[in-house]
Amino acid sequence: VQAEIINIPVDFETIQAGINAAEDNDTVLVAPGIYTEALLIQRKAITIASNFIIDGDEAAIVETVLDGEDQHGLVRFEECNGLRVAICGFSIIRGREAIGLYTSSPILTHLIIRNSSTATFVHDSNPIIENVLFEENGFGVWLRYRGRIVMRNAIIRNNEGQSAICI
Repeated sequence: VQAEIINIPVDFETIQAGINAAEDNDTVLVAPGIYTEALLIQRKAITIASNFIIDGDEAAIVETVLDGEDQHGLVRFEECNGLRVAICGFSIIRGREAIGLYTSSPILTHLIIRNSSTATFVHDSNPIIENVLFEENGFGVWLRYRGRIVMRNAIIRNNEGQSAICI
């Protein structure tokens, strides 16, 4: 089976609808814009990306926004351990938990995570975090229960919690 590219909002109106339709190895490609929906990725080996993945233009990161409007679990990965799952090229803002990882090991790359209570909550997960800015959040990264985090070129600054990384 050949991997497909699912274009949002051309093929599906919402990112979650694209995720639901995606099969392993597919890419959900999100056009620039502001998206106010919670995303749940369960047991899928997919990539969710902005146009940054196509041309490396960092403007796409700023122009493709996931706005949580202060809801809990803005981007939530569940039971994705051992699967190649990634999110790339977004600004993620105003989530009580911007990214939640539950028994998952995604690649989080080329992201800006701002103005959230907890930028990334890691529970029994082993993410790879590359080229991510954690800024103006309550906590930058909160590691709870088992897990191992690999971070490369991540910046954690101006977060309000007692520590940038809570273990």
